[in-house]
Amino acid sequence: MSAAPLPALPRLLLHRTRLSKARLATGRLSLPLAAQCSSPAAQAPRAAHQPAASTSAAAAHACAGRGADVRGVRADAAEASSRRQPALLRARTGSSGRPPCGAQCYSTDASAGASSSHAAEAAAPAPYDVLFCGTDDFAATVLARLIATPSLYSSIAVLVPPAPRPSTRAKRILPTRPVAELAEQHGLTVHVLPPGGVQDFEVPPTSASSLLLTASFGHLLPASMMAQWPERHRLNVHPSLLPLLRGAAPIQWAIARRQQTGVSIQELGERFDTGRLLCQTPVTTDTDADFTSTKAVLADAAAGLLVQTLGDLPRLSAEAQPQSGPSSVAPKLQRKHSLVDWSASVTDVLARQRAFSYLFPLHTVFRGKSVQLHEFTAWPAHLKMPKVMREETTPVGEALITEHGIVVKCGAGHEEETQALLITSLQTEGRKQQSAFGWAVGFALPTDSASRTLGYKPARFGEAVTAKS
Repeated sequence: MSAAPLPALPRLLLHRTRLSKARLATGRLSLPLAAQCSSPAAQAPRAAHQPAASTSAAAAHACAGRGADVRGVRADAAEASSRRQPALLRARTGSSGRPPCGAQCYSTDASAGASSSHAAEAAAPAPYDVLFCGTDDFAATVLARLIATPSLYSSIAVLVPPAPRPSTRAKRILPTRPVAELAEQHGLTVHVLPPGGVQDFEVPPTSASSLLLTASFGHLLPASMMAQWPERHRLNVHPSLLPLLRGAAPIQWAIARRQQTGVSIQELGERFDTGRLLCQTPVTTDTDADFTSTKAVLADAAAGLLVQTLGDLPRLSAEAQPQSGPSSVAPKLQRKHSLVDWSASVTDVLARQRAFSYLFPLHTVFRGKSVQLHEFTAWPAHLKMPKVMREETTPVGEALITEHGIVVKCGAGHEEETQALLITSLQTEGRKQQSAFGWAVGFALPTDSASRTLGYKPARFGEAVTAKS
């Protein structure tokens, strides 16, 4: 039996609802009439749960009775849109499924949002068919929390990069593949990126309930791939307070720059970390926390925020806002980032050590050779600092040997902060790691009472290094 023909609808209604051919063919028609006509005649059929087609006809008749026309409605929508102002709403705890206390969600005026003729199709409620893209233990923590919340998904599959070769640095630092191993433990389908990269990946069949999630994935998904998911079902978990610290290493640079950090849930965009924000929350860590411990804290916070977000995705995606305010970049780490700038304060040097040393130990340049700093700290307050280090005329980077180790002059910090670094273990390129005294003897480093003419070339960020990077 063929479907009954649909009643004639005003051109305005068809234009503003962006109906799919499938809905027209089956006769299932649902129109956001409240945004176009608020008369009792238009709203009564909706309250009585009448068929969508008759609802549309009644509403169209009511609007026509009031003399509404296309230009008038469009003008009202444009005026409402111009008055729209984003507002941060601090979420409340309770049984409403909202994000946890401390998280911030983004909202707009409801009537203005409903009047937009270009709004994307609303997000569907859980459960979802999830494709999770991730690599490291940060992503594995997020995935584990999602797996432990079965009400949010119907199925989960994961997409991971190929296993690193045993000879690479990445294999030595990350000997396991946390996301892939976790997925295998739970019997999830594991997809591996082909040699040609993400653009050659064949996406499994998707539907209106499909959800694309990325966390610490490191690959920019092409628009052609993302287009296979509903627009509001493409999310990323990012460990920073976007738009601050966009990029590959937000945790490391937050530590190195001593900045406030947190986690954000955003929609995937055409560029890294530029999508609309659904939720974000600041996270407080210890002032002396290193990369490993900070990542664990942020991963736990991100996992909780994602679960809360997915539980209320239709509302949060409808209220999401573009990123605004000052932005910064957190570039992928390179060896040059661990080159010590002796004009920086001791606190800044130690912050970079906590942020980068798990991958690249801090290093400096001494008489044309690269020297790694293995063990060092701020000059202890209970020890008397050498006289040379206390003189304002002493240039930064100048070094002396003492009975406690090698002391190096650093830049000025706070008034109560020491301006010297005490090094107890270091290593010149091509040689073994040595104690400060053994290393200083080899270079004939002067003592406090000796001449201050060292022939020492101060090391700074960006300075050329003779050793191979």
